Order: sequence, then C-alpha cells, then structure tokens
Amino acid sequence: MGERALTKILVGIEAVKGTGVAATDMYLLENPPIPDDKTNEVVADDSGLRGPGVRVRNGDVVGILDTLPFADIYFQALPSLLSCGVVGSVTPTEQTTTEGDYEWDFDPSLSATNDPESMTLERGDDDGVIEHNYVMFEGYRFQWEIPQQKGSARLACEGQYFARQNVDSSYTGAIAIPVVNNINSKLIRFYRDASWANLGNTEKTNLLRGGDIQFFTGVHPKFLGGANKFFDTDGEGDLMFTAAFTFERGTESEAIRALKDTATKSFVRLEVEGPAIGGGVNHKFTMDLAGFWKDVVDLDSNDRGNNITTAVLEGIIDVTASKVYRLAVITNVAAIS
Repeated sequence: MGERALTKILVGIEAVKGTGVAATDMYLLENPPIPDDKTNEVVADDSGLRGPGVRVRNGDVVGILDTLPFADIYFQALPSLLSCGVVGSVTPTEQTTTEGDYEWDFDPSLSATNDPESMTLERGDDDGVIEHNYVMFEGYRFQWEIPQQKGSARLACEGQYFARQNVDSSYTGAIAIPVVNNINSKLIRFYRDASWANLGNTEKTNLLRGGDIQFFTGVHPKFLGGANKFFDTDGEGDLMFTAAFTFERGTESEAIRALKDTATKSFVRLEVEGPAIGGGVNHKFTMDLAGFWKDVVDLDSNDRGNNITTAVLEGIIDVTASKVYRLAVITNVAAIS
C-alpha cells in the first residue's frame, strides 16, 4: 500500500498531442513528487463577518510544470526526451547495417517549425497512478563534475516539462525494465573551433573538469479561450542555451579569456562515447554549440594547488550556418513510438 519500492515512471509517445497513450517504455530515475494541477483561491470579499472570505475559486486554469530529474542519464533515454522538445519526427539512421546502431540527429531549424512530439507519463505506485498527457519539454539541464579521485562520474539531466493535467489512471502492463548504457562524464571530450563547419576538428585536452549546460527549446503551452480549462496547443519560441564550464587553468583557458575580451564567437562540441553497439559504432552523445564567452573568471578556486577557471558560453545565432545548437545521439533505439 503506497510502497516506494513499487514506484515507477512509464512513458509513451502520443500519436495525437494531448490524447493519452499506453506506455511503451520505462524511465529509470527517482520519481519526484507529483505536482497538483489546480489552484484554489479564496476570494477576499467583504461579508460582514470576521473571516478570510466565503467563496473559493476552483481550478480556473489547469496545468502542470515539473521536472524529470535523471541523476544518472543513459543513452537510451535521450531519443524520446529530445524528440519532445527539440525536433519531432526524427528518422534515425543505422550507422552499420544490421548492427542496430541508430543515430538520432536533433538539428533544429531557426526558420521553420520543428514540431516536437508529445508524450504521456504514467507516475505513481501500487496505491494509484496519475497520468500526465501532452508532456513536452521547455528545457534540459545537463550537469557533471569529474571526480578527482575514484568515484562515480555521472551525467545528470533535468528535463523541464509542462503537461495538461492529472488524470487518475493505471499502469500499462508488461513493460520490462530497460537494459541501458550509462554515460561516463570522465569521457566527455571538449572541442573548440572557429566555425560551425569545422566543429569537432580541434580537441582541447587537459582542460575540462565539469559543466552545467541549460538548453531552452522555446516550446511552451498556449492557453486560449474555449471549452476546456487546460491549455489548447503548443508554440515554439527562441532556441537558446547557457553553458557554464569548469576548466583547469592553462593555455586554453587563457585563449578562451582572450576570445571573451574580443567578443569573438566560439564553436564548441562536447562529445562522449560509450560501449560498442553489437559489431557497429559506439553509443555517443554530442552537443554542438554556437556562442560567445560571456564571462571568464580566472583563479575562481583551486584544487590541491591547481588553479581553476570558470567560464560561461552563451548561445548566439551563427548566421553562416543558421545554427544555435544541435544535439545528436547514437544508441540502440530504433523507434520511440
């Protein structure tokens, strides 16, 4: 009865936005508190009585804002997460015939509709299940810090989402616990180049210690007058990101400070690989960024006598390539619906 051990989150991609579907997968993460979808407010009327009021407004507008906090994100979760925020209807491309190594390229357009998909979440335990439908992601936050002694090098991911409402439901049956491949943040590699076209050509080593990157998709709910209290549709706004890095101070951190002083654009690739997929290529997660260095702080701290620099890269449109950011995943997921 209400046991934590029987708590889980199931997910399915919706064929029609806002129409709940049966789950097809399970997300591996710790279930956060389920938010309320309605706000009740006392109306401060003068009633001739000592008290706060005599009537309540009940759930005039219904909606959910919440976060899926993956403390340890894995490659297989990324295709569905990014499809519901960055770009929808992505067709993955198998990299090696018959090996099941599929690349999902989330390369959003700056001038056309990206039409992200939506998902249904089933959240609860053995005592009850709440369904969220029309789930889409306003943003993602990736955080990591490379341990300086033996330890866990996790990559955390928070997916900030909105949904229509809480619906009493039940779990879809026969959803197996997924077999996944964790991401090792110690293996994240940092590249900096002078143009988008050359991204990934120049790796900068002996530099990266950690990072905190927030991607904003511009996706948002739109509440319009009509028959329902919940939001009616979704819209797309600006694509943006802010990337805060922790660097070992040295030649490259000094070069980045010089770029900041001249407000020169930078093109950064962060890439991390996992094990091989069958006889094909490795699992891989790539984040490509076009931005300018907004802030660089030398001697921000030190670790056992090593000076640390912190730097913030903020997204800006690269007109030549018409890009702000691109995300790509290679994993053994052929479809998400």
